[in-house]
Amino acid sequence: MRTQTWFSTVLAGLMAVGVLAGGESTAAAKSKRSKKTAHATVAANDDGERNDSPAQSDGNTSRSEPASDSKSGSSSSSDASSPPAAPSDKVGRFMANFKIGPAIGAHNAGHQGAIVLEAGWSVLPNKNAYLLFPLQFQFAEGGGAIILPVGFQYDIGIKQVPGLYLYPRLSLGYAAFIASALGQTTTTHFGVLMPEFGAKYVYKGRYNFGGEIFSLPIYFAEGGAAVQYRILLSAGMNF
Repeated sequence: MRTQTWFSTVLAGLMAVGVLAGGESTAAAKSKRSKKTAHATVAANDDGERNDSPAQSDGNTSRSEPASDSKSGSSSSSDASSPPAAPSDKVGRFMANFKIGPAIGAHNAGHQGAIVLEAGWSVLPNKNAYLLFPLQFQFAEGGGAIILPVGFQYDIGIKQVPGLYLYPRLSLGYAAFIASALGQTTTTHFGVLMPEFGAKYVYKGRYNFGGEIFSLPIYFAEGGAAVQYRILLSAGMNF
């Protein structure tokens, strides 16, 4: 009986030691697995951060590139919408011209030669609407005329030919006809109205070449009226 009791006691002790050893090994295995899992999680997070950073930088780059494209597009559109500079724009609002040509008597007037010294100033910034001061002299054998008018002229540009202008003009003023015969000089005073139409070419915005193909001075006074038809060539400059 004692032997059985001692044996059973020893067997129970061995079983208890086995259970404790098995529990410790199980706990050690669990701790190893948990450590491995933690290491794997940390490594995965590190790899994810490395992979995310290039993606973010690529995203930033891709966002910045459309901005540059939009800027270049806006600049190109602004360049396309900006109007080109006019190649024949006049250099200034003042002009001075010299004109010469025949004055043909059409009604109650004789044939004369004509010289015009003209100054003009554009009353508008577009340099096309001119206030005129055309001092004029007409001459013939036995007499001549002095004409002092004030006028207005508007230049109409021809788009198909840069630098080419057509212009209507109208002048109103005073005319004195001077005649000399048998040693005596007589002066006849008139008012004068001159409708005119001409063309000119402006070279490099400064030099004018052209003239009036239609110039019709109409002289009027108490004693009647006289009419001449003139064709004038002109040259001058803008400043």
